Amino acid sequence: MINRSNFGINRILCPSLHIIDYFQLANELGLNCLELRNDLPGKSITDTLTAKETKILADRYSIKICTINALQRFNNPIDLEKIKKELIYLSNLAKEINCPAIVFCPINSINDFRSPKEQFRDTVDMLIELAPILKKYNIKGYIEPLGFKSSSLSSVITAMKAIREVGYEGYKVVFDTFHHAIGPDSFKTIIREYDIQITGIIHISAVTAEICTEEYNDEHRNIDFLNDKLKSKQLIEYFIKNGYDGIVSFEPFNRDLQALNKEDLKNRIEKVIEFLNT
Repeated sequence: MINRSNFGINRILCPSLHIIDYFQLANELGLNCLELRNDLPGKSITDTLTAKETKILADRYSIKICTINALQRFNNPIDLEKIKKELIYLSNLAKEINCPAIVFCPINSINDFRSPKEQFRDTVDMLIELAPILKKYNIKGYIEPLGFKSSSLSSVITAMKAIREVGYEGYKVVFDTFHHAIGPDSFKTIIREYDIQITGIIHISAVTAEICTEEYNDEHRNIDFLNDKLKSKQLIEYFIKNGYDGIVSFEPFNRDLQALNKEDLKNRIEKVIEFLNT
């Protein structure tokens, strides 16, 4: 059983909604966690609202802004100063809107010719470089492995090892059921090696397309968990059974789902929450 208060919504679920409607949607569903994004075309992180207005909105609906997604290409040492500047900007905003964490996404490019050893070393070194900024603002960094073969950090086990090498408790892992399915970590590996307590947040979505795993991409991500090939429901049940009590946030990218109006979207999510708790 997942408490309703432990469900969240990533804004990619409803990018066309204004941020006020987004907060109202969560409130009407009885949820209290939302994730903002900095990669929605034509939108700023808080739309037309100031940081102060966004915090007032969150307080009005008793909603926690759980993360800002994301600091992109964080493990690229060539752009160290640019990445630091971006993290300072995101950390300032996070502080102003009472958001505890920023998602860190790695380089995902077919033109990244570093060896796995070099990618790991750069990941560790960059996390060391960025930690003082997070400490200054008292913000956590949630490292999100992207399971694509072109990703420079595709394994939650590798992310966990990098965090442990850095030794900063403010770093956590984003466990994404989609990226787990297309990534290198088997479920047996997760059971054997992964420390659930290092998880900062879980992103959950489903894939129902009749295609091979290698062809999965973001647009295939929906919330039809009844026919889900990712086995997200089973993964969540495993995490909860073994002590995870954090946020489980819906992060589908399917365009048909994103195009739903607020009322239809609310009905879909309501049914999904009911199914996940059966």
